Amino acid sequence: MKHAQKAALVILTLCLVIIAGACSKKQVATTGVKIGALLPLTGDNASYGVDCRKGMELALEEYNAANKQKAVIFFEDTKADPKTAVTAINRLITMNKPKIIVGDMFSNTTLAVAPIAQQNGIVLITPTAALETIPATGDHIFTIYPTSKYEGQFVASYALKKGLKRFGVIKQQVQVAEEIGDAFADKVNSEQGEVVFNEVVPSDVKDFRNILSKFINKNVDAVFVSAYRDEAGNIIKQARELGYNKLFLSQSTLYDDKVLQLFGKSVEGVIFSAPYFNDLAESNTIKVFQAQFQKKYQTKPNIWAAYGYDVVNLALKAADQSEKSQKPLTQTLSDFKFDGVTGPMSFFPNRTVDKTMEMFTIKNNSFQKTGN
Repeated sequence: MKHAQKAALVILTLCLVIIAGACSKKQVATTGVKIGALLPLTGDNASYGVDCRKGMELALEEYNAANKQKAVIFFEDTKADPKTAVTAINRLITMNKPKIIVGDMFSNTTLAVAPIAQQNGIVLITPTAALETIPATGDHIFTIYPTSKYEGQFVASYALKKGLKRFGVIKQQVQVAEEIGDAFADKVNSEQGEVVFNEVVPSDVKDFRNILSKFINKNVDAVFVSAYRDEAGNIIKQARELGYNKLFLSQSTLYDDKVLQLFGKSVEGVIFSAPYFNDLAESNTIKVFQAQFQKKYQTKPNIWAAYGYDVVNLALKAADQSEKSQKPLTQTLSDFKFDGVTGPMSFFPNRTVDKTMEMFTIKNNSFQKTGN
């Protein structure tokens, strides 16, 4: 009996040692920076989130290869739906307790989760949401994508410098698209140009011909289309099918190879704004990123992958700097200057980003710089 008790005691002791060791290893594994990521990984907009996630994972892999202190990213699917996004961020905060959250990619979902991050004192950095009202949520909320107002004014300034005076504006009934279109129109009108028509098209419409037919005979130099990629492409394609041969201007949602594949000759000659990241850039930082991405995924990175890569690199470097300086992460980010693949960036006092955009045209089924 005594032997049995001794054996049981030895086994119990060994179990406790093993459990303690496992707990210790788990604790060590999670002592690095914990990042939560909110992305549309399923649903109609999943392609954006899947591409962005690839860039994020490459940035994480490179960081962990260069640092003994391992970082980790916990991904949650928002489905580009505000209610799902709220559930996702609450799950991240409760289960994973991240130091930083990156996401979401769309403005409506980011607006839904930003107050929750702010209330919990967690820094949130959106890679691609453009509404100025997002960082206005509070001092923990940042964006690394040029604001909708800036982008609309940027395209208008380009068009006016080229001598164009009379414009039509067609904008999708989505807040960010409407803000870009309104900023374009305001800039044109303030610079002695003229907006001849300014039309909002519902987001659930697929056939735009009835709407477009109202403007066929309007005398304009160009039409500015502010919409998501597929909607913008379809508006332009259907206008061409109606025999509308005016110049089309648009915004950065068109900087995507899928536009060339889906709409072909219909988008030939379209001029649009695009971020600093592009295949024609001469930056060594971009070339290294493209090579590493190609090696890992056997495909070239698009703009969404580039923004995913930058937002994670920025988050990790700012977190490291904050720890070294003993300054709050919010202050560190506010003062931070970062040279990313989407361009050199810093933050304005309202936590919107200060960075460069460029103008492109679609020519011979490829994207070419126009010169600003």
